[in-house]
Amino acid sequence: MTYTPTPAFLTAKANVDDLKETKGHDLMLLAYTLFKHTTIGDTQGTRPGMFSPKERKKFDAWGFTDGMTQEKTDELYINCSNHLVRDEPLVEENQALLKKIRELLGME
Repeated sequence: MTYTPTPAFLTAKANVDDLKETKGHDLMLLAYTLFKHTTIGDTQGTRPGMFSPKERKKFDAWGFTDGMTQEKTDELYINCSNHLVRDEPLVEENQALLKKIRELLGME
């Protein structure tokens, strides 16, 4: 069965799309990861090769959500959007994902 994102998710996506400035590569990758999982599910396809490092990191970050429900990543995406737009704190699950993303990017 195909998951349909909530109206709150769609509003959150529009808010992220309307950001005037990027909030940091790590946070934007968190948003991408949660968006991708909510709209598609677990990682699909082949991991990009070493000559596509940006796409490879996006794929690897997406993999951090494998096993989560799309309902959960919908909820986490809304929290991430609120953090990016309104500086609301990230919930614990998003903090843990952000830590993994920062490690992936070599920031920690």
